[in-house]
Order: sequence, then structure tokens, then C-alpha cells
Amino acid sequence: MTNAEQQNEVPVHAMTRPARERAGAEPYCPTAVGELVLDARAGRVGVFMDRVGDTVHLRPERGGLEWEVDPRWLRPPPATLAQKNARRNGDSRCNSDNAKAAS
Repeated sequence: MTNAEQQNEVPVHAMTRPARERAGAEPYCPTAVGELVLDARAGRVGVFMDRVGDTVHLRPERGGLEWEVDPRWLRPPPATLAQKNARRNGDSRCNSDNAKAAS
């Protein structure tokens, strides 16, 4: 490799994945732990866990390692996921009420 090629080479740590969209001027603010949100930068849906300073912590919906997100990249989840989550929450409330009534 020539000196000119070495100077034009981009270090690996400087490379980032291109953003799928731009950060929002007015980001979405989750209101409750457990709420589904979209990390628009990564293109992933996660469960809101906590906000510490200027960082939001999300966890995969089915469990796993948390990841950190700049809150400017948060969006509400796609409608289909929000409906699925509401249905699941409704089912769990119904099941817990039935369990209480049976005992």
C-alpha cells in the first residue's frame, strides 16, 4: 500500500452504519417502562426500560441485552406492533382477573 492509499484509508472505528432516516426534531417520549418504541437509527423495536441523562435504554421485546439510544431517534412503534402489544396486555389483564375470580 502506498502512502497516498494509507492516508485515504478510513479507520474501522470511524465507520458507522448509515442512518435509515434523520433524527427527529421532536422525538417520541415513552411514558411507561415496558412501552414498545422504535429505534429509528438501528431500525429495531425495543422495550423502553429507563432514561439516564441523555440516553434511553431499550431491551429486545423477547429479552436480551439492553442497548442505548439517543432519544432523538425514538419513534412510536409501527401500528401493527402497537395493536399486538395492546391485545397481549388485554389478554394478560383478562387472565389475571379470571384467576382472581376463580380463587
